[in-house]
Amino acid sequence: MATHLEAPSSSSSSTHTPFYLYDYDVFLSFRGKDTRDNFTAYLYRALDSKGIKTFIDNKIQRGEEISRSLLETIERSKIAIIVFSENFASSKWCLDELVKILECKTLRQQIVRSIFYKVEPWHVRHHGGTFGQALANHERKFKKAREKGGFFRCLSPQANGDRESTFNRNMDKLAKWRSSLTEAAELSGCHYSTGSESRFIDDIVEEISMQISYTDFNVADYPVGIKSRFQDIESYMGDGKINDIRMIGIWGIGGIGKTTIAWVVHNSLAKKFDGSCFLNVGEESMQDEDLVRLQIILLSKILPGKQLEVFTHVREGMTMIQNRLRTKRVLIILDNVNHPDQLKKLVGDKNWFGDGSRILITTRDKRLLSDHGVELRYDLKELNPREAKELFSAHAFIGECIPNEYVNLAEELVEYTQGLPLALVEIGKFLKGKSTEEWQEELNSNRKSPQASLYETLRKSYNLLEEGVKEVFLDIACFFKGESKNHVIQILQCADDCKPIHSLGTLEEKALINIVKNQISMHNLLEVMGKEMTLAPNEPGKRRRLCFYNDARDVLTDGRGTDEIKGVMVMPDGAIQEQVSLQGTDEINGVMVMPDGEIQEQETEDIQLSAQSFSRMTNLKFFKNRDACFSGEIRSLPNSLRLIDWPEYPFGSLPWDFDPEKLVKLNMPRSRMSQLGETFKNQSCRYLKYINLERCSFLQAIPIFSKFPNLRELNLNGCTSLERVDDSAGIHKNLVVLSLAGCCNLTGFPRRMALKSAREINLSGCRMLNTFPEIVDEMIAFMSCIIYQNLICITAQNLLHFQGV
Repeated sequence: MATHLEAPSSSSSSTHTPFYLYDYDVFLSFRGKDTRDNFTAYLYRALDSKGIKTFIDNKIQRGEEISRSLLETIERSKIAIIVFSENFASSKWCLDELVKILECKTLRQQIVRSIFYKVEPWHVRHHGGTFGQALANHERKFKKAREKGGFFRCLSPQANGDRESTFNRNMDKLAKWRSSLTEAAELSGCHYSTGSESRFIDDIVEEISMQISYTDFNVADYPVGIKSRFQDIESYMGDGKINDIRMIGIWGIGGIGKTTIAWVVHNSLAKKFDGSCFLNVGEESMQDEDLVRLQIILLSKILPGKQLEVFTHVREGMTMIQNRLRTKRVLIILDNVNHPDQLKKLVGDKNWFGDGSRILITTRDKRLLSDHGVELRYDLKELNPREAKELFSAHAFIGECIPNEYVNLAEELVEYTQGLPLALVEIGKFLKGKSTEEWQEELNSNRKSPQASLYETLRKSYNLLEEGVKEVFLDIACFFKGESKNHVIQILQCADDCKPIHSLGTLEEKALINIVKNQISMHNLLEVMGKEMTLAPNEPGKRRRLCFYNDARDVLTDGRGTDEIKGVMVMPDGAIQEQVSLQGTDEINGVMVMPDGEIQEQETEDIQLSAQSFSRMTNLKFFKNRDACFSGEIRSLPNSLRLIDWPEYPFGSLPWDFDPEKLVKLNMPRSRMSQLGETFKNQSCRYLKYINLERCSFLQAIPIFSKFPNLRELNLNGCTSLERVDDSAGIHKNLVVLSLAGCCNLTGFPRRMALKSAREINLSGCRMLNTFPEIVDEMIAFMSCIIYQNLICITAQNLLHFQGV
């Protein structure tokens, strides 16, 4: 069974570790006259030979006070090595370096290592031996300097005061030196007294090499959030002592940082293996000749300098990888994998590699991992809000504080990118040094179309989808983001050649959507990309989907729609896409006409409907309105409609000739309808599952329930003119939720009830009802009946039938 580790959610409160840029891997602090020409010189050469960038102050002119440039060098070093030797404490320069190093340890998380070269650690810790003597000498000199000016005290009180102040500062400094020596001696370190210096130095260099590798996150200009995610993946890699062979997947949306994290893993852990290779597989490597090229690179990287047999066929390469690497402990990273053959022919099976090997695979396709038997999967999540703001600001302001006039715009941009690192970096770089007006313009532009580099990255996954899955992706981007998975499936199942269960599963596997608690979510940038794809052809009336307000308004007003149009979404600037719920259950929002990217709220004129507005849209399946105002007349609606989501519908009923046979959901709260329409009385709506007519204060009657055999949820809350619900509602086999709260004039209600599927009945506020229906059969699924401030009598016999109460 596959195991996966999720990254901390965006609400994570994990400890924040600042990022720093370094000039040096190691800073060497030492007493020149003790070790410059022997031990420290050998240590420096050994570090340098390993490629460890080390600072040694051979060319700095030393004085009484440590220079500012040297203090900055200490700050810009990852690791500080302090070589304590016999005369170390006699140098005020060395002691000042020590104080600065320990300050950087606290404030900048600098790593500090102590070396006790031919001195006892307890002498450093407790100020014994030459260390105690040196500190005593410093104290005598400070006192002598104060006493030296005693003759002039009465002549120059000002000079006396300055001298006393200097003495106090020197004594404070001496106290810091003492405490710093004690602190440094208590840190992890190593002690040399006799034996092989070269072996001692080799051990130090090996330890520092591992430490440098572990902290090598320099794969991004500003590695925000990288350390914690690396540590998560490292826990899956194991501690190096386990000899099992592991394949580990890193999965996530394009631009989320999979490649960056994979490079961190490679740079940090490669030295622990016999050989390593980072391969950028990519979507280009689909043909056998491409895979042969990658096989050759893989072998040459792991076996440098080895004579390899020439091969030209991918099967030969598979055999050679298995034969040459089966005894090697290797780290192989395959980046951007998107096809099963890439895994099969590069890292076919665990037994191709030696014990302790680790194979890391980054991909946008979850299915690839499970099909190849990858048991460990790390789901890489977006940056949390704090991390996102930090990364964006680092690129937009180069580490400076955000100016006040940019704060609101920066927060809006960060919120819009939803923690996607690539978007934060690209937009931050683009906006660096630009005015607030240009920032606002960029925000508006990104709401309509992502930057070219972002668009290219995000579209790669879309391009690999089957045609039917592409259609469902566009439907979600335009119409169904934020909706119930079950409801979307039911609406799309009526589509021609559409397999919504398969399509939603594929989109989730490829990180193009996310489904949590049955709700479909999609990243803002993917949504914008999908909507931009709908802008062809140029003539809006000939497009498949209308999801920009101006286009939808013009087509509806001028009657220029065609049978090409599948969905329409109407949402003026400033409108909010609401999530409708039937007594706690998820509801679907339907088709919308979105604004053209403007973020300022504006007043919009009524959309003037006419007899021609819908007449030519014979294949329209989804219509969704959010806060647009309509006037005129509506004489027809396409019979192909599966979803009508039109709150505040301004007309008295649906068109008389509308055939609702294919309708799945009707969401029309706060409308002016007094009845649904004649066709609902005569036509069986076998697909209709959800009706929401909440607060339709003019609604007087609803059709006989037998016309809706598969209805699951009915919301009539607040229908104050409704007087009667037909008796057929009491014996409906599929009704799950029946809500009539606030129907204050309701007097007619089914006298007998046998709702086998019902989970909730809400009659709160139906004050004209006196008696609860007789229960004639057990209601097995029933969970709650809400009756509040009603004078309804429920008999004891009735209660026996409520199995869930």
